[in-house]
This record gives sequence, C-alpha cells and structure tokens, in this order.
Amino acid sequence: AVFSLPAILMINSAGALALSAPPREPPAFFPAPLDADPLATTVDLRVLVRFFQNPVAAVLSGRLDLRFAEVEQDTGDREPFTLSFLEQWQIGDELVKAGLQGIDAETLWPAMRESGRLPMGTPGRATFDKLAATAASIVETALECGAGAPQPNVDLDIELAGLRLIGRLDGRRTGGSLYVSYSKLDAKRLLPAWIRHLAANATGLTPGATWAVGRGKSGGEAHGWEGQPAAGRWLRQLLALYAEG
Repeated sequence: AVFSLPAILMINSAGALALSAPPREPPAFFPAPLDADPLATTVDLRVLVRFFQNPVAAVLSGRLDLRFAEVEQDTGDREPFTLSFLEQWQIGDELVKAGLQGIDAETLWPAMRESGRLPMGTPGRATFDKLAATAASIVETALECGAGAPQPNVDLDIELAGLRLIGRLDGRRTGGSLYVSYSKLDAKRLLPAWIRHLAANATGLTPGATWAVGRGKSGGEAHGWEGQPAAGRWLRQLLALYAEG
C-alpha cells in the first residue's frame, strides 16, 4: 500500500503519543477469585504431583480446560553431529531403565547405532559411551541404596480431614520406595519423590524409607528420607494448597 505524506505524519504522531503516554498496567488474568472447585477435595496422586511441579499449568488445564500440545519435532534429513540436552536425557534414561533390569548397555549399542539418534562413526560411539558410563553410575548408586526387589504398585485411598487422596503409588520395593532417573536431582525431581514418600507413609506402608536417585556432578547421586510419622499432616497441607490453587 502507498501512503500519502499527511497519512504517514498522522501515523507517526499517533505512535509518538502512545510512547509518551503513561504506562498502563495489563488487566488481571482473573479479575476476581474463582469459585471453589468442588472436585478439589478428591485428588489423584499424579494430579497433585503435576500441580506442585507447575501450578499455573494445572489451573489453566483444570479450571479453564486449556491444553497446550507439544510441538512435534521434525526428525530432519541431516546427520546429527551433536545431541541436545533433551536427546541426551532420552537416551540416558533408556540406559538407566535397562541397567535397572540388569541389561548391559553394550547389548543396546547396535540398535542405538542404527536408530539414527546418534552421530555417525566414532563421535556416535564416544557419545554413547559417555552416556552409558553416567547411566551405569546412576544404576550403581541406586543399587547401593539397598531398596530391594521391585514390588507391585499400591492403590491409594487416604482420607485427611475432609480431603481425599486417591491413585496408584509406583516405585515400591521391599525396603521402601525407589525413584531413579537420568535427570539431575534438582527440586523438580525431588518434589515428586517427596510427595510420593508422604503418600506411602500416610497410608501406613512399611518400610517407610524413600530414595530418589539421579545425576550428580561426578556420577550417580542419591537423596533419601526415613519414615515420616507426621506424613498425614504434611500431606493434608499439600492437599489444602492444591484446593486453594
């Protein structure tokens, strides 16, 4: 489109006035508090964990029914020379899960090499060996916790002063609960294990110990909790915060 000089001057003038005007606060996303959610008194364990990992996403999906689908990544048509952090985590986590089942990482190399997920030739082998070494250290650390053999998942149904926690508790072992991942043991990874630790203790499961195992600066790293007699009180506080959130 072609604009005349007077039109251009008017547009520039309007822009200048907008820039010189006092800043305006953006409107509130929720101008008033939402009504209490009647469904918040009964909470699934997975929903509770996701809420504390990302409260905003939980509100948008739970109350406004907004869903943000992940964008599919294009596999591309070029040979990979380096791996992103997510790609390293995906392969590393596969190696950790295999190691916990007693599968040697070397037996996975041919399939991993042919999958196209690793660089070709020597760089791919070097990347695999590095990831496999870290995964092996994580598995070794997990075994040293002494959590014992895997046990079936446990169905939960806990009543806590008008609030109810339901769902299924995984990670149970003969010596407690064990949660292992290739991820670093930051708050995002420790929090789900801690909430599950409280759930196990609140429902009276024994032994009540829990371990979270992941990547440290020099290999595998573990964080553990002993049995928690006040688990019900802590869990009720979390459920109350969930209902408020």
